[in-house]
Amino acid sequence: MPVFKSSTLSFIDQNGGDTYSRELLKAEITIANTGDITANNIDVNLILPGLFSLYEGSLYWKLDSLGIGESVRLDAIIKVNDGITQNTRGACQLAVGSDELDSQVVTSSSLLITGSRPFTRNYIPIVSLHGIEPSPQGRYEISTGAFEFMLSTLKNLGYQTITFMDLLNYLDYGETLPEKPVIITSDDGYQSMYIYAFPLLKKYGYKMTVFLVTGYMGNSDTNRRMNDFDSSIANIPTRPMMIWSEVQAMSRYGCEFFSHSWSHVNFGDISLENAKRELSQSKSDIEIQLGKSCLFIAWPHDSFNSRVIASLPALGFRGALRYGGGIEDVRSINIYQIKRIPIYAETPPGSYGELMELE
Repeated sequence: MPVFKSSTLSFIDQNGGDTYSRELLKAEITIANTGDITANNIDVNLILPGLFSLYEGSLYWKLDSLGIGESVRLDAIIKVNDGITQNTRGACQLAVGSDELDSQVVTSSSLLITGSRPFTRNYIPIVSLHGIEPSPQGRYEISTGAFEFMLSTLKNLGYQTITFMDLLNYLDYGETLPEKPVIITSDDGYQSMYIYAFPLLKKYGYKMTVFLVTGYMGNSDTNRRMNDFDSSIANIPTRPMMIWSEVQAMSRYGCEFFSHSWSHVNFGDISLENAKRELSQSKSDIEIQLGKSCLFIAWPHDSFNSRVIASLPALGFRGALRYGGGIEDVRSINIYQIKRIPIYAETPPGSYGELMELE
């Protein structure tokens, strides 16, 4: 008879770290026949409890046959449902049957969903950074130690990182946010985001949003660019920029990437026609490389004007970010001038909590 008991089911949290309401999980399934005859007309069913729902793919597969010792890989994307406020463990089951064998549960996988109370405080700290280096130089870099101090402080106080797509879904549709949301951002797209920030984000189960100067994103180490757009500015060291494979790796984990223009222009000083070209090109670059919509722009030099802002909807942008402004209040948010809290080299880590108004 066919034997499917060696089949496996596992779930991978697409964002890393703890799993919360509305997160996406990849279900990875291996169907293996370790019996002594070929299995024919195989039915595979992924059985989900009420905590989960299908996001992409299928919960049912029909396989023609599976020979002795053969296996096949299947997958689906599962969404954790909204409104889970207490830690809850959910078990998913995999049932397999064939012409020769009645359907039976062959394996299961259990996952802990971390509960979070609904967002009611209205304020969201949105942090703005640039480079993160072991030995920072100039005003716009902080040390890896300072960055980890920030992450550990947020973690200890119960904050959860969200993305701008989470924020947009909250504003548009009232989708759930965690009780204590925070958004961590970085401008330009320095390689230090991949080398130094990314491992720390994964350590704490956090995400961040990086705004890319897409004209400076290379395709490999051989054509990696430097931050030449800042070469005329004092106290900014020469640093390497990310390449697209690094951007893609962080994106797969759950980090967000949006526009910081194509060439780091000062939008307040260029023509509307040139501004539209910068916006359109950077948006296209990101969408082609990541296969995800680019809906936000962080203004280089914190420079913009009313004509450029008015052009954003027609170009496909839903929002724009300032470099400063303080704590954002979602009750009065201007989606085209979202406020951020800049963190500089001279900002003492001990004051991060006060600046972000952490509780």
